[in-house]
Amino acid sequence: MNLVMERFIKYKSEMGRIFALFSLTVINGSLLYLIYLYITVACSMKVDNILHIPYEPSGMQLFFYFISFPFFMIIATLSVLHSYYYNLRKSLTSGIVFIWLSYFILILYVDLVVHYPTGNDLLYYGTLTISVIAIFYILYLTYYQVINLNKFQK
Repeated sequence: MNLVMERFIKYKSEMGRIFALFSLTVINGSLLYLIYLYITVACSMKVDNILHIPYEPSGMQLFFYFISFPFFMIIATLSVLHSYYYNLRKSLTSGIVFIWLSYFILILYVDLVVHYPTGNDLLYYGTLTISVIAIFYILYLTYYQVINLNKFQK
């Protein structure tokens, strides 16, 4: 009977680890996809862009910056819950809110101070810079959380 219980506990522990890694992949993968969408929106504002996305002169792309707020908040909430449930470092998840705030401050600066048509290059390069930093941050966050999950499961 003890052998059966030991196997059940080991199986339950392994399933918990698999679920933790799966949920971590979904959360951080969703965040990377959202940042990819930011990059494509920024590239569609400039004729000669790095991804060769067709130029869209309408200016409707700016609404994406405001519409994306609930998605960032949902992902940040899921990340916080994931961190608390698996006893991971909680301070890393606040960076998700900081990423969106950086995009928001950039768009406000371009819209209110520089004004959109003349600040097109600033918005393009600013978004790319924030996105590259955010991608490195998310990769670091993922690496750190995988290490913590492996320590938590042992």
